[in-house]
Amino acid sequence: MSLGPPVSAGAVPLPLAVLQILAIDLGTETLPALALGRERSEPGIMQRLPRPRHQGVISRDMLVRSWGYLGLVSASKLAFTAALVYAPPLQHLFGTAALPLDVVLLIATFPVLVWGADELRRARRRRQRAAPAVGS
Repeated sequence: MSLGPPVSAGAVPLPLAVLQILAIDLGTETLPALALGRERSEPGIMQRLPRPRHQGVISRDMLVRSWGYLGLVSASKLAFTAALVYAPPLQHLFGTAALPLDVVLLIATFPVLVWGADELRRARRRRQRAAPAVGS
């Protein structure tokens, strides 16, 4: 049983039930987590010198891997979930319901708001660090 009907008085159907979300999450995250947990450490990693101060923590290889490969994996997960919610044969099979466009647009604003708030916080911290201390 989901909490959708009691919380929304039955006015808003849930696109996916809680167990369906868990199944998708576990099905798509378990194998990568197991692979990372079983990955051997690089030989001599503890004998290496620390990276230079001027070198960034994020490298081009890391960006290519995260935005390229892992981005494609995330996009496929999103497409699979959208198919479960919006494809009529899958709606019938899994008991899902499509969200109205206004609800989707409302939900889509939250990541932008969170990102924007974090960027403003980061900009403020950079200004505070760059400002000279009072009295010095």
